[in-house]
Amino acid sequence: MTTVSKDSSPLAPLAPAVASRTRPIRFKDLFSAERISLLVGSYDFISAQLAARHGFDGIWASSFCCSLSLGLPDINLISINDQLRFCEPMRRAGLPILIDADTGFGDAMNAAHAAQIFESHGIGGMCIEDNRFPKRSSLYTGVHRELEPVQLFCEKIEAARKAGNSSDFSVVARTEALVAGLDLDAALERAAAYYQAGASAILVHSTSSDDDNVLRFGQRWKFPVPLICVPTTYYRTSFSSLFANGYQMAIIANHMLRAAYAAYGAAMSQVRSSASLESVEPEIATIAEVSRLVLRPDTSGGLCGVNDTFRESDVHI
Repeated sequence: MTTVSKDSSPLAPLAPAVASRTRPIRFKDLFSAERISLLVGSYDFISAQLAARHGFDGIWASSFCCSLSLGLPDINLISINDQLRFCEPMRRAGLPILIDADTGFGDAMNAAHAAQIFESHGIGGMCIEDNRFPKRSSLYTGVHRELEPVQLFCEKIEAARKAGNSSDFSVVARTEALVAGLDLDAALERAAAYYQAGASAILVHSTSSDDDNVLRFGQRWKFPVPLICVPTTYYRTSFSSLFANGYQMAIIANHMLRAAYAAYGAAMSQVRSSASLESVEPEIATIAEVSRLVLRPDTSGGLCGVNDTFRESDVHI
């Protein structure tokens, strides 16, 4: 696939660590950068803190990851309150959060209600997909997929946008047209209608290992709202190529959960096979390192609001 070049560098330095920011970054501000912005799928306090430490621009509160961490399949089972419980500790990382709101929790009224609640809790935006309720994760194979009629989905977008108290809250419209087997023209037609309904950005999803339709979508997109993609299955495509073909944001949706799963398994296997902790100890984080996520040294107030103070030497490695 021939790429469309852009003058600006797509891989400028990522967002600074949260400690160096002087004001909160709004989710919509991420689209102003002259490079691709990167959101990383997070599902708890630790994963969000690591996202900030490693310079990601924002957090994707993935329904796939959040559902799995509750022992549930990704089929519209988690609620608005479930999402809020996940996001509350993640907000402390200081990064803007985009909630994966599945199908909007119901009809247009439900989507509007969700937008009001999320905005009131400091969430930067919500992403609604055009699957019919109840959705089945795009990553599940062998599933019959039906999309919502365009007009009904546009009503959800419009209601969610109007429900917000501020233009700072973003409503991202996600089209599953390519996942459902529709052609590129149908995907573009749906996305154009969602733009007209007031979507803040368009997320184009594909589960193909071939990036051809995703890149051609970006090249043909002519409307003045940003494009987002999720290169889970076409992982060989570079971020610079996505940016050159019209995408302002990429979401690393579930790789970190999968990395954590693999790391847990490897460490457990090593401990069981060696019958001691000695072999695994040099390869894992120290007690002091993980404790620094929640302990504030000396005069800064102690442990997460508890007034006890500590010296780093008090935390034993």
